[in-house]
Amino acid sequence: MKKKTNLVVTPGNVVSVAYTVTDSNGNELDSTTETGTLDYIQGSNHLILGLQKDLEGKNIGDTIKTKLLAKDAYGKHHAELVQPMEKGLFENADLKEGSQFEIMAQDGKRLATVITIDGNEVIVDLNHPLAGKDLTIETKIVDIRKATSQEMHSQEVR
Repeated sequence: MKKKTNLVVTPGNVVSVAYTVTDSNGNELDSTTETGTLDYIQGSNHLILGLQKDLEGKNIGDTIKTKLLAKDAYGKHHAELVQPMEKGLFENADLKEGSQFEIMAQDGKRLATVITIDGNEVIVDLNHPLAGKDLTIETKIVDIRKATSQEMHSQEVR
């Protein structure tokens, strides 16, 4: 049996959440239904800041609904981030429209989504897949605990 805690969502606590993300038309875009909860450290940069703000001070069992404009979620969609790449750069990857790959860009790792393939040219979108979309995130707080010193140092949950 799980021990009852009186911790609330505050910086430095590991928060376990279950969530469902929908777009402005109510279409489900992401959910933890099949993957289990998402654990993050409150105050880290591992969760959308608007969502972290809404979770602040909440308790285990609380459910909140956060509405975010695109600019407050994953930002606007930048047309200049849709770019052609040589097919050979993807080596042995199974390329098809909609495929996603992590690539190294000038500013670090980025998710690349294949838009089209035309001969030796692959058009990829380096925007976050949810960029340019207004989102509604329904979140339930499943657990809260103090982060370990190692987690605080790395800002990642182990």
